[in-house]
Amino acid sequence: MPSGLTCKIYNGEELTLRDFALRCVRQLGAGYHASQQGDKDLPKDKAPVLKVSDYHPEEILKAKKEIAKWEGLRGNLEEAQKLYDEQYAANMKYNAEAKEERESLSERYNTVLKKVEAWKIPEEYNSLKNLMLKQLKESIDFDCSPYTPYKEERIPVEEWIELQIKFAKRDLEYHTQELKEEEERIADYNNYLKGLYDALDKVEPLT
Repeated sequence: MPSGLTCKIYNGEELTLRDFALRCVRQLGAGYHASQQGDKDLPKDKAPVLKVSDYHPEEILKAKKEIAKWEGLRGNLEEAQKLYDEQYAANMKYNAEAKEERESLSERYNTVLKKVEAWKIPEEYNSLKNLMLKQLKESIDFDCSPYTPYKEERIPVEEWIELQIKFAKRDLEYHTQELKEEEERIADYNNYLKGLYDALDKVEPLT
């Protein structure tokens, strides 16, 4: 029985070693990445050169700017207090809206739950009713349990500034490490793909 990779052979289509290898490598790490998760054909003539994404460098730059911003506000507590008050008010507003939404959702779920519980049906449909009840109760437990997104208490603005610096430094450290790992991974992928094409050129050079 042919697979998605061998179907061309099965159907009698001409498939060179290079063609088959470049189809199969799309299922493996470097080839999978280079072929956009296996959806795109790889070039026949030369190895694609992969590049590191912009995501982590951009996040590193953003974290550095945040650190500089908050360190600068150490000397401007009035401005920092204004920002803190705005964020705290926004967080409390979000808490209130989230609570209201959970209560509204709970009411909607329970309205249907009561209808299902009161539904008188022949015994042969009990499994359906039980499934409906189970789904509703699980949704209520998951979606309507008490939860406060922001539990923070008011703290001195100086402490709040140091927390923002701490968070920004943590982001900087994280994205710096992730960038290093991505650079190493992309280098490995490029070496693998170059080696594959070199090996194919030796056994089946393009004319």
